[in-house]
Amino acid sequence: MFNAYYGGLYAHALKFVDDHDTCKDLLQDSFLNVWRNIHSLDEAQSISSYLFRTVQNTCLNYLKHQAVTQRYVAEFKIKYSSRFPNENEIEKALNLKELMQQINEWIDQLPDQCALVFRMSRFEGLKHKEIAKKLSLSPKTVESHIYNALRFLKRKVKEEGSEVKSNFLLFLFSDFSL
Repeated sequence: MFNAYYGGLYAHALKFVDDHDTCKDLLQDSFLNVWRNIHSLDEAQSISSYLFRTVQNTCLNYLKHQAVTQRYVAEFKIKYSSRFPNENEIEKALNLKELMQQINEWIDQLPDQCALVFRMSRFEGLKHKEIAKKLSLSPKTVESHIYNALRFLKRKVKEEGSEVKSNFLLFLFSDFSL
């Protein structure tokens, strides 16, 4: 039965599924289903029409399953795409991490009080008056520390020479806390 009908059933399956390997798998599944249900076959029914209908149903079920799978994959991508960064975002995050490590190394080179004032201003977002009050300093001293830190960091950025790093540092260290 397999040898007699395989060629015609294969051509029939190709009408539904445009992949040769998938067609072979579906034909194997169809023949397996026929074998499993051989005891329930109607003797009056043509074996040929039964096989073609079985292959057709197997192909249609496969296509339905593919459509459902694709829909779930699309929904998953839409729902969770923001949770999974793409390669470009990962690269940016790694570059940002390296840059922040470099910035922290540079800030560590500042005198302790200057570094503390700068971190409070730029990383904690405190205003000059708030820093002055917390550290019992005059607002002019706070401004002086921030000015000196910015001048030092700008010099380090020029030494580094990277346009990306320069732009990021200029943004990061712009004087937004006045």
